[in-house]
Amino acid sequence: MTKKKPKNELAKRDEKKEILASYKNADGKEVSIERCHIKDISFCPTPIVSMGKASEENLLYLSLKLKAVKIALKSESKELQNEAIGEILGDLVEGAYQDKVIAYNRALTENCEGSSKAFRELQKIRQAADIHLLNIIKTIRDIKNPPVNAIVKKAEQVNIAEQINQGDKQVNIAKNQNSKNIQNP
Repeated sequence: MTKKKPKNELAKRDEKKEILASYKNADGKEVSIERCHIKDISFCPTPIVSMGKASEENLLYLSLKLKAVKIALKSESKELQNEAIGEILGDLVEGAYQDKVIAYNRALTENCEGSSKAFRELQKIRQAADIHLLNIIKTIRDIKNPPVNAIVKKAEQVNIAEQINQGDKQVNIAKNQNSKNIQNP
């Protein structure tokens, strides 16, 4: 777990800390939750199979990040909400990709090398990891690029076009036309 600092970050940035909230920890010490805790605290991925006990320092950083994200999501600021959501989505992709890498690093043990059953099980694990990663990526792509919605009231003519997967999708509505023309090449 590290606290990232860009190389070109100016020293003055520390003077302008945006404190989102503060609380007293178990020792009674005042702890400030800052906006920078949303993006600047990152965790080294830990494979599920080797989960160890987190250090006190790691738990402190985890707590700060989670509290900062929670406050950001509950805030009235769309910019702050989007920053937190972007960080969460990035974490989802990172975790799914990590799972895929772990699945591909699994190997058959010497005892199971000739076993077709063990081979099929390993294939299933890899395919599940691939599908999980692709589903996460597709979902995030759909979130970041939502479908176009159009409301038309008393227009002479409306043309809406969108390029989807190298193909065109087009809707044309004219005043004297009762039907919609949808073209997919």
